[in-house]
Amino acid sequence: MNLSDHSLKPQPDSLIRHHFKKLLFVFIFSIVGFALFPYGVLAEKSTLFRFIVYQVFESEWAHIVGHFALFSFIGTAVLLYFPKLLSYPILYLSVMLNLAWIQEFLQLATFKRRPINIGELKDLGVDLAAAVFVFCLFVLFQNIRRRYVGKQKEIA
Repeated sequence: MNLSDHSLKPQPDSLIRHHFKKLLFVFIFSIVGFALFPYGVLAEKSTLFRFIVYQVFESEWAHIVGHFALFSFIGTAVLLYFPKLLSYPILYLSVMLNLAWIQEFLQLATFKRRPINIGELKDLGVDLAAAVFVFCLFVLFQNIRRRYVGKQKEIA
């Protein structure tokens, strides 16, 4: 076997794709870890953090926007890392619902220390709405991309 064979060397495009996947994997776990972290525990221990949390999430609207933004980021990261989930919307929504449920359960178990109530169900609804929103955006952009690529082929 000839070691100077260029076909054995990794191609730059595949290296970029490989490193992108690694970074995306780290990003997904960072976002999920950020989402699942029970901030109430930290707010109980730190007066500065408690002040910041209650200033940012004081109103119900801020709480809803926070949940929507957080699960939009998570949904985006999941679909970027697992693009085949676009073909399986029920599986994607199941993954997102499980992540949302874990996040709410950790809050209840760590610092709220109470049974589930209507507030958690509302949060789950907001989390799923964000997941559906992101899924629809991905499908929309996928369709736009297909049309654009199809027009480019017609021109060439």
